[in-house]
Order: sequence, then structure tokens, then C-alpha cells
Amino acid sequence: MQRFYACDASQLNAAMNASLDDVEIDDFYNLRPSPSIENGIGTISIQGMLTNGVPAIYEKVGIVTSYDSIKDEIDDLMEQGAQAINFVINSGGGSVNGAIELSRYISALSVPTAATVTSCACSAAYMLASATNRIVISETAQIGNIGTIMTWYDYSQYMRNIGIEPKAITNEGATLKSTFHLEPNAEQLAFLQESANQFGDAFKAFVSERRPDIDEEVFRAGWYSGQRAIDLGLADEII
Repeated sequence: MQRFYACDASQLNAAMNASLDDVEIDDFYNLRPSPSIENGIGTISIQGMLTNGVPAIYEKVGIVTSYDSIKDEIDDLMEQGAQAINFVINSGGGSVNGAIELSRYISALSVPTAATVTSCACSAAYMLASATNRIVISETAQIGNIGTIMTWYDYSQYMRNIGIEPKAITNEGATLKSTFHLEPNAEQLAFLQESANQFGDAFKAFVSERRPDIDEEVFRAGWYSGQRAIDLGLADEII
């Protein structure tokens, strides 16, 4: 049987004869650029998932940017005499833990700041963007998604189907301890909702303070592009 492939003979030969010496790590990953400073303007790249406490290799290959690293890079640029800092953002967001603290830190900087978004700045990444003095976006960049979300997967039916019944016991009075270990009951769901509301309200309050002309529509947690994002007050300029 004849087989056809989406490559020609020269491409196939090149692949077969390639040496590992010709392979670089950036052939596989979108490496996060190191912070830089030029003409007094510092640049920090924020990409991938945002969180803390992950192996350094995840950050080096651009999968994650940690909040602690961003803060350290800000401090380094300030020590080098940066007169302004531009945050180049391409991230769909990440964990709440660390986002609020870093956003407040950025908003309190003594130099002008900006966020440049050519792809995505949503959820926690938008919170960081809103901490800056000015947000500029490409026409197709997506920004917003202001809110918090908590997810989990209920495997209890699957476990029962294979003969395993989930069980848990907690000390007396610790009625929230089994949350996520068993199917949440009404009390536990109310506890989770309270937590989501707490962080969501803090996110909303921070963005409202930083961008007082923002439209209430954005707090439905949608994400927007181009002139629509400008009209809703999420950004200042299309580049």
C-alpha cells in the first residue's frame, strides 16, 4: 500500500541526517526572555501560568512565570536605575496566591509602568496589567476575565463502579476538613463559595481602584479584544 506524508524527500532526508548538536532547547520551548534595560526603560516578560513554588525549569522554558521572580526582576531593574518598566504579558492567568500582593507592589512603584499585551492577559495576568499606569494591546489580544474560579473533578461514581466507596472521618466539629475528599455537602459548598467571593471581590476592588472608568460589564468575567476592550475601560491604546 502506498503511503503519503506531508513532507518532501529533502525534508525527510534532513530530518534523518540531523545531528543532536543542531538541536537547541528553544526548538521545543518558548523560552522566557531575561529582563533587560535599554535607554532607561526596563522590560520584564510575563508568560505562561502564574504561580509560585514550582521547579525552576518550568520557568526557564516559559511554561510558568512565578510571582516571586517578577518581584525580584523588578527590584533588579530598579537597582540598575530603570526610569520606567514595561511588562510584556502573554498569560491566561494563574493562582490567586501571590497575584494580589504582586499587583499592589507594582502599583506602588515610584517609576512609570506599562503593560504591553499582544496575545493574552486574562484573570491573574490582567490583575498584574491593571496595576500598571497604562495598558496597550494589539488588535487581537484578549484581556479581562476578571474573577476567580475553583474547580475539581468528582470521581466518586467511577470509584463506585469499580467497587471502591470513598470514606473519610474527621475530628469532631471539623466539618469542613473533608472538603474535596468526599462530594461537598451544602455547608462545604457554601464555604467554597465564600472563599471564591472573597478573592473575586478583592480582584474587582483592585481593578476598580486602578481603572476607575471601567465598565461594570467586565465583572461578568468575559474577555475582550480591540476597540471593545478600549470602550470597556480594560485598556488604553491599540498598538
